[in-house]
Amino acid sequence: AHLQGLMGIETGSVNFMQQMGPVTVTLFGSATKYGYFRGLSTTYGFGGALTYRFSDNLSMTVFGSYNSAAGITQPAMMGYVSTPVFGGYLDWRFHPHWGVKAGAQSYRSLAYGRWETQPMVIPYYRTSSGAEIGIDVGGIIYQVIRSAASGSGSGNWGNLGNPTIDPRPSGVFIRPRD
Repeated sequence: AHLQGLMGIETGSVNFMQQMGPVTVTLFGSATKYGYFRGLSTTYGFGGALTYRFSDNLSMTVFGSYNSAAGITQPAMMGYVSTPVFGGYLDWRFHPHWGVKAGAQSYRSLAYGRWETQPMVIPYYRTSSGAEIGIDVGGIIYQVIRSAASGSGSGNWGNLGNPTIDPRPSGVFIRPRD
């Protein structure tokens, strides 16, 4: 992948999958090279997943991966760098084409240097060829609940304040000097 003005990413991986009745084991190893202005960094990773299928419509998956440190500290690049992650989810297919995956995952935050945990809620559509199209809305749901539970509800941005609303009490006007 070439990210114009930011960096280039080259990656390769080797995957192994074995299905044994209702259990599926998936393992992988990878190498990723990040090329950016005045820098080149290579990371190595490995991980896997274990899935148990209770029925055709319900399964459970646990997963995890580890990636070596990339040494990239520029904030714009952090979202593209592979980090260690682990978690699990239940997959419920309530229609031949529709389903939802719900669980939780923890990942190592490059920005804060600590582990962050958030829910996973992935509604998806399964095509007739078996491909799944979905999006993880768990992080959005988590932030909405966290914002509502943190105090005064909407407009509560913690210590940062809301950048779109004047922080002065309503009805107060400070006249600029001439």
